Amino acid sequence: SDGQSVFLHPLCFRMLQREFGSVRAFPPTLSAPILEVEVVPETDEARRRYKHLLYIPPAATIRFVELDMTSVVRPEVLAEFFEEIRVRVQRRKQIVLESRRASARDRKREERYRAERLLRDQAFGYLHTMPTTDEEFAALLEENQHLPPDRLAQVLAEAFPELTTVPSGTTAPSS
Repeated sequence: SDGQSVFLHPLCFRMLQREFGSVRAFPPTLSAPILEVEVVPETDEARRRYKHLLYIPPAATIRFVELDMTSVVRPEVLAEFFEEIRVRVQRRKQIVLESRRASARDRKREERYRAERLLRDQAFGYLHTMPTTDEEFAALLEENQHLPPDRLAQVLAEAFPELTTVPSGTTAPSS
């Protein structure tokens, strides 16, 4: 109802053709759990592969919905498509596994960053939290006023790069 191009996955369509013989014999509605929504950008390759979707505007995104067909078609039909179903199940499992690995890598990277930040802050004698107010930052500068100005600027840049980085399109304040 929101204008998205959503279609039954070709594998499910072929199962329905096998079960009912022709498109005219298909049930008017299908009610089955969704296994996957596959997003296919409208490209020249997609237009060649899915000729029945040539009426879709260029640069549109097509979504194929794969359904659990166990309650729709007979077991004999499912058996005919067993290998294709098995490959798709394995691919989905692989995607989940890769996603979990990527999440674990991201968590480890974040933990390593936090640990390095804590060690760096402790090495410079700072608390492991960054100053959040002007008063806290001023106190930090006051504590380290014994450092030469260029060394203090270096320490601050290393300890708190987000506070010393000048956004693009702006100029650094002159001292």
